[in-house]
Parts: sequence; structure tokens; C-alpha cells
Amino acid sequence: KAPRPPKQPNIQDFQFFPPRLFELLEKEILYYRKTIGYKVPRNPDLPNAAQVQKEEQKKIDESMPLNTEESEEKEKLLTQGFTNWNKRDFNQFIKANEKYGRDDIDNIAREVEGKSPEEVIEYSAVFWERCNELQDIERIMAQIERGEARIQRRISIKKALDAKV
Repeated sequence: KAPRPPKQPNIQDFQFFPPRLFELLEKEILYYRKTIGYKVPRNPDLPNAAQVQKEEQKKIDESMPLNTEESEEKEKLLTQGFTNWNKRDFNQFIKANEKYGRDDIDNIAREVEGKSPEEVIEYSAVFWERCNELQDIERIMAQIERGEARIQRRISIKKALDAKV
């Protein structure tokens, strides 16, 4: 695994930071690798390994440090994600969406421990707007949709039973 600069923030995709932040962090990483003389190893699993290695090394060799404006922008962007959401909060949010369906925000908000209903409502709005940025989105959506299908099945069975009575 390639080295990363010390003191770089540990940010997760589910914290929904602005995409520009990732560009700045990548620039910072590339320049750090340049300063330590890092050489990209060849990945034998890739069919075009030499080409990939050459391109990655070129990015490092041509990298520049963040200028003052970019450093200030990075610091500002670091305040714009859901910094107070951790993996546990995120998993509770996903489980609650599975259990109650994406539209039952009141129950979802009650289910996420340590977060106010307002925080969950705000997070939910951003989640549904930007969920395609998540690496695991197919698995997450399948999980939520399975839960929503169970809810619909329960409603259908209840309606059928009520109609018979």
C-alpha cells in the first residue's frame, strides 16, 4: 500500500464531503509521495501493468504542493461534511431505512442513537441526493429495498386479511 502523508484526515464516503476535497487530498498525497521519493510498484495482476505504473509515476513526478489558497480551501471543505457521523451511526441509519422504509423519517430518526431528529433528517436528505457516491451503494440499496419489500408484503397480507374478515 502506497504511503500517505501524516496528519491527513480520515474521511469516509458516507460523511459526504464536497468532491473537491478529495481532489485536494489526492494532490496532497501525490506531492507527499514525490517528496519521499516513492516509486510506484508494477502490479502483475494488470494486463497493462507497465502503462499503469508509468502513468501513476508521472502523476507523482509532476505533482505540486497545495498553494495557500488550496490549503485554505481544504480546511474550509473539511468542515462541510458530516464530521460527527461515524460508521456505527451510518449503519444504524441504513438498518432503520431497511426496517421502516426510506419515507418513515420519524422512526428512522428515533432509531439512530446519539443523533437528534434534525441531524438525521438533514443527513437523510443529503444521503438520498448523493448516495451514488458511496462505494457500496448496490449492496446498501439492495438491503433497503429488501426491507421495503417486506413492509409492502406485510401491508398486502394485512389488507387481504382485513378484506376476508
